[in-house]
Amino acid sequence: MKEEQEHSIQRGKTVIWKWVAGVFLALLIILGGFALYLDSQWKPILTERIKETIISSSDSLYSIDFSDVDISLATGDVSFKNIVFKADPAVYQKMKTEGRAPRHLYQAELNALTLKHVHPWKVYFERKLEMSALIISNPKVQVFFENVYEKPDTVKTRKTIYQHLSKYLKSVVVGNIVLEDVNFKYIDRSLPDPEVASIENASVSIKDLRIDSASQYDKSRFYYTKDMFVQIKDYKLLTKDKMYDISFDELAASTANGYASLKGLKITPRYSDLTFSRKYKFQKDRYNMSFDEILFSKVDFESLHSRRQLIASSLLISGSKIGVFLNRELPFPDIDKGRNYPHVALKRLKLNTIIDIIKIQNAEVNYTEYNPVTQARGTVTLK
Repeated sequence: MKEEQEHSIQRGKTVIWKWVAGVFLALLIILGGFALYLDSQWKPILTERIKETIISSSDSLYSIDFSDVDISLATGDVSFKNIVFKADPAVYQKMKTEGRAPRHLYQAELNALTLKHVHPWKVYFERKLEMSALIISNPKVQVFFENVYEKPDTVKTRKTIYQHLSKYLKSVVVGNIVLEDVNFKYIDRSLPDPEVASIENASVSIKDLRIDSASQYDKSRFYYTKDMFVQIKDYKLLTKDKMYDISFDELAASTANGYASLKGLKITPRYSDLTFSRKYKFQKDRYNMSFDEILFSKVDFESLHSRRQLIASSLLISGSKIGVFLNRELPFPDIDKGRNYPHVALKRLKLNTIIDIIKIQNAEVNYTEYNPVTQARGTVTLK
């Protein structure tokens, strides 16, 4: 009797486990089928919606393309591969003719882009695109500048990004945007011979991107964001004439805190003093400079971006050491010597610059001349 009861209990457990396993398997099949359905339905919808949004929000100036998109229902992550973001030259030319072309054009290539914790139901039912983060790795970004004419009436009537997007979405909210190992090129097309400035391995962190009916008028936001933080470390550059090496330890800037800081800047000549001077036919100053930190406070980043004007409340230059060498054995140059006086030299800056206060702390200046008659050097030091 006891054995029959134990056998009955065991058989009951087996039935229960088979039932649980069957239900679990059925759920897996249902979820798998649902996932496949969503994957087949959401991919084309999402792809089409993104491409339409980019074209519409940029007034047909920009387009985006990508090879594939992966959607994870478990995590809410959406990943894109091989993204290309570019401008249409024909549309830009038309905008220039109409006096409504932007001064900056953008082009980007990305291996991968990930949207973290997206809420697809809000996109579909509420037309709200919300996510916790957007991660971009190893992007190649090119920015082209042209000093185009803007008609005053077109500037006043130009639609905001939200006004372009509102047809498709009520709002866009992104908690954090992270760009890692950015390769960046800035091409200035306003010059007869376009200049190219290149930066590698930069990092950008953007906090609280919000595009909606209220944020488009929020003066505390910089291009719909609460903060943009840019950091570049261990940068090195060879000047065009190949006479100087320029390097710095760190460049950091924050739109929320309104500062831009350059640490460990060094401008180092590539040749010894006499060797350097004898590479020219005339007398030419040789500079050897280092700065612990150059700090701009209360920077107007809006003016810097849109009008290329550097406006700041103060500039602090700390821990500077400047060495100037001049070889008198060479003939005088046929130029106005006063052109290198600081107040005159500043006028040659390519950026229109307005700074209320300039402070210089812990500075040392050494001016050295070589006398060909005595073949000796003389130095004057200012501290």
